[in-house]
Amino acid sequence: GMFLRKYKKEEEEEGSRAGKNVAEIKLMQELEHDNVVESVATMPRKSMILAGDRMGSVTLWKGIKNVFKRGSPKIWHRVRVFNWRHTLGRNKCQERMQFGITSLSFLGENFFVSGAKGGDLRIWDVNGSGAQDEVVHKEQ
Repeated sequence: GMFLRKYKKEEEEEGSRAGKNVAEIKLMQELEHDNVVESVATMPRKSMILAGDRMGSVTLWKGIKNVFKRGSPKIWHRVRVFNWRHTLGRNKCQERMQFGITSLSFLGENFFVSGAKGGDLRIWDVNGSGAQDEVVHKEQ
């Protein structure tokens, strides 16, 4: 699967190496995806990440802190997959390419907007709509 990666920047200790303004990037967690991710949007205040893929699905991830372990990083969970093309045959690849989510943006904390390759612009409710193709992932 494809991976959406969340990186944490850590400043190097001053004087430890020649380049004093170089930041070290550490991989915190890999978020697995079924298709190629074409767009990403974040809502840091609410610990939410959206990932739009080539086939027209948008995945919502939520970051959950371990309250028992101070200073531990957030663990990101897949909460919901938004999908609106349920009437289309699964094998019509050429048609499906029009659905690639090329842009995503949060509209406040409860909604987001997605733009697709074929020109569709849609507004979604973060909490879902109960649509036929919407997949809800319950927390373990």
